[in-house]
Amino acid sequence: MSNSSLLRVILIVTFTVPVPMPPPSLYAAQKPADDVGNYIVTSLGNSLPRGAYDNDYRSHMQHDCFGIEISPDGRVYAGGANESGHAISVYVDGDLESPHIPKGTSGHICWNFGTKNLGAVSFDDAHMYGISQCGEFHKWTRTPPYERISTMIDEKIAPEEIVVKFNKLYMIANDKGDLQIRKLDNNYTVITSFTVPGAYDIAVENENSIWVSLGGSRTAANEIRRYDRTGNRLSGSLSGFGKLMGIAISFQGELLVCDDGPRKQVLFYDISDNANPKLTREFGEQGGIYNGNRGVLDNDLQFFDVQDAGTDSAGNIYTLFSTSSTIGQSGGNMIRAYKSDGTKLWELSNEIWTGCTSVLPSSDGFEIYGAEEVFRFDAQALPGPKDQQWKLYAISKDDITYPSDFREINNFPKRPFRGSAEIRELNGKRVIFRHGMYAETIENEKGYDFLVFEDRPSMISRYCGYLHGSGWAWYPDMEGNVWEGDAQGKIRMHTFSGFDAEGCLKYDSYEEYAYPAPMASVQRISYDEKNDVLYLSGYTPDKKQEAWGLAGKVLCRYDNWKAGNRTKRYEIDLPVDNATPSRHPKTMYVAQDYIFCVAVRPHNGISQKITVFDADNGKKVGTMSASDQYGKLGWVDITTGLIAFKRSNGEYIITVEDNAYAKNMVYRWCPDGGDCAQTTPPSNVNGVAVTNIIATSGKTYQADVLLTGKRQYIDRKYSFTYIPFFPGYDRSMYGEMTYIRTANDDKNASDADFLSFTVNKPVTVYVALDERISTPPSWLNDFKSTGVQLKSQAGTFNLLQKIFDAGTVTLGGNHSNESMYSVVIGPAVDKPVIAVSRPGFPDAGGISARFHRAKLFSPAGHLLGEVRVDRSGKIVDGPARFGAQSYLVRFESGAVKKMLAHLNRKPAY
Repeated sequence: MSNSSLLRVILIVTFTVPVPMPPPSLYAAQKPADDVGNYIVTSLGNSLPRGAYDNDYRSHMQHDCFGIEISPDGRVYAGGANESGHAISVYVDGDLESPHIPKGTSGHICWNFGTKNLGAVSFDDAHMYGISQCGEFHKWTRTPPYERISTMIDEKIAPEEIVVKFNKLYMIANDKGDLQIRKLDNNYTVITSFTVPGAYDIAVENENSIWVSLGGSRTAANEIRRYDRTGNRLSGSLSGFGKLMGIAISFQGELLVCDDGPRKQVLFYDISDNANPKLTREFGEQGGIYNGNRGVLDNDLQFFDVQDAGTDSAGNIYTLFSTSSTIGQSGGNMIRAYKSDGTKLWELSNEIWTGCTSVLPSSDGFEIYGAEEVFRFDAQALPGPKDQQWKLYAISKDDITYPSDFREINNFPKRPFRGSAEIRELNGKRVIFRHGMYAETIENEKGYDFLVFEDRPSMISRYCGYLHGSGWAWYPDMEGNVWEGDAQGKIRMHTFSGFDAEGCLKYDSYEEYAYPAPMASVQRISYDEKNDVLYLSGYTPDKKQEAWGLAGKVLCRYDNWKAGNRTKRYEIDLPVDNATPSRHPKTMYVAQDYIFCVAVRPHNGISQKITVFDADNGKKVGTMSASDQYGKLGWVDITTGLIAFKRSNGEYIITVEDNAYAKNMVYRWCPDGGDCAQTTPPSNVNGVAVTNIIATSGKTYQADVLLTGKRQYIDRKYSFTYIPFFPGYDRSMYGEMTYIRTANDDKNASDADFLSFTVNKPVTVYVALDERISTPPSWLNDFKSTGVQLKSQAGTFNLLQKIFDAGTVTLGGNHSNESMYSVVIGPAVDKPVIAVSRPGFPDAGGISARFHRAKLFSPAGHLLGEVRVDRSGKIVDGPARFGAQSYLVRFESGAVKKMLAHLNRKPAY
């Protein structure tokens, strides 16, 4: 979906939110004597970030998930892959009930990594079943502690999917589409078999009706067929899907179909007459996260990577969104549970495995980017596993607009592991330099793949070429030049020369340098472009390489490198862990005043030990490590497994890979003794600075970015559940709004000047007033009703608006026992809102054209498509269904461009 016709504006807001320091227990526990102190440990990328610690199996969410099965009581049986072992997991009410570790048999490919393919999982009344890649069929009791009863090995099969029903095992035995029905006896004897080429999933309706989906990565057919138990094709086929993924039979007897094509929905079919299935429900907002602010998870019904779904006996709906089906060993999955009306019950997600994220420089530490995900900082959350500070904000890939993106093409093992994502801002564009576990690109060459973002507010990036070379030592400096530390025995700087006509990075030339003394080989490289300082780590003639893939034994600093100086300023020995055999660090990374090195494995019993050096003199500052709240941490197992960034307030944000437990640890270190908990939320909102917020009650009100899930009040846990399309704004142009988090205990305040704040430019102020207040306070008399409502767990709030000049804004008290109002702030709307309560073209003065082109938005402001509107207000063409009663239309032609009209009717078609 193109946004080329939309005006794009990048806007900035700054404000400060004080957050109380966490209790001492949130700091790294059991600190060694050389601990640097004054840092906070948190994490991102996993809803259950605790490692398997002291036999506490309520740990992390598995890093890959290929499919789910739902029990009548709402247990989610999830099969997939996991580095630390529990490839099959059972999730209950948003928590991990217990992992299951089907150990492989010695000599078979199922050992360790082989357990990853236990994506085929099913159950019956008494047992749970799973099949691994080498044909190990496992059977457990269905209640904790999930005792394994039997294992059968048939190396001739590599199962893709299983269903246990009617005391039989139904199986897609391999990627050729061989379907088998087996007995559940001791030998799992084959009853019958037949072949459906392209078979991706199966749903067993009854003993003589088997629905088979043809799609996923198997075929482009995107068709569902029905067969009997002997393989005869029956009537009742379905077709016309965009990208057919999982199917299932609900406990209510419906056929559930996951369509991950342009619609991004779960479809419900009535199959009571199974020869003529009828579509009865479309679950999820059409277009998913690619409507509105592209890539942003705006609401719980915007889907992405729709992989599998099911229901429980109460009619609750469970969905799996997973990149695992397309990206191989990657991580990246989310399970959500909903009530039948679409209200979210719970959510678990994992976004990171064998990857390291980095801070967007212009965000000053409040946006962190991975290879296909973006996280934002929540200033209200304390650090720690139960209240994570970093929340998933966007998915940055779009398989519909960019189907050739390597993050979508299933060609593993050619495609590397996800790897590190170092983000830079070049000529106003956000660019990710990505390489894999072994510093390799999509083509299995050493170097970087490039991911270039669309202009804001879009959060979508696209694959845009690569740069190849050799060796493990790579670094993109802040000017876009790429440093290659082992260009066949030389150092090479590839010069960034801008973007080509396709918007991709150009590297037309390079400068080459001989290795300086004492370096014999370079394993890692970093460059400070502001001060022309080059840092190299690796090996010397006297300190030789003993293990592959490490940062090396020594680190040297060279000043005035481009100016011609090749004399080292200092040389330091890198630390060694005390494992057997011992290992030097995996990663060396420099961020302004400090050098950070991280151990591969536990060091003196401490997982993920980071050693910090003073970049000026090379002296060791100390070490840091994670709190024991997170349990065990896995190896740092990728080339760039640590990335550091210095914020404007002097705080350092260090992200570190946790391989086994599928997350990134985040260290927030204030070396100068400052308060790491003092935060400044994201600044790229609307160009509005809100400062000097004063409430006469004396409570500390806060400004923040208005998003669903954000807390409404400082003294209540109510959060926003619905953010409307603000009248007069085009969200695709302006992005989010700013709001002031008030105190609900102030609802009875009656002061005429109760709340004041300062704004730096003319603004539109929206007061969100509880709809139960029948008579608004008099100070709201000169505010205009918008007819739009904001919703939260506290209730529904009517939005009233007024424009204020730059300077001080003063608002009165709430005057009511009902909930306290909230305040939303955006740039002043320069044109009036045109609202009509009946079909009809807005009066724009002398409009005579018969039809006008328009863009159609949902009431939440998400782009649905382009339409034509005639002078009577009738939509005369466009998409066939939008699933809403009311629409917002933005006219794109002539005198009515940018004007909005409410059409309170369904389209005629």
